[in-house]
Amino acid sequence: MNAHHHYDVVRKENEKIVLWLEDFAELDEATSRIQKLSSFWPGEYQVIDRKTQQMVARVGPRAQEHS
Repeated sequence: MNAHHHYDVVRKENEKIVLWLEDFAELDEATSRIQKLSSFWPGEYQVIDRKTQQMVARVGPRAQEHS
């Protein structure tokens, strides 16, 4: 059985607050979306693999600070 992945796009407001924005079936679409969002709404955006609950992509100024 081939399970479909889903990817959640979130905006990290601070260490305790994360805003869910939307979801995608394809990782490349989710990654493209966080890059577009960061171009007009500065902040840290993450793509979370819903199946594994792991962050698979991120962009934004705070992304480097917390690495």
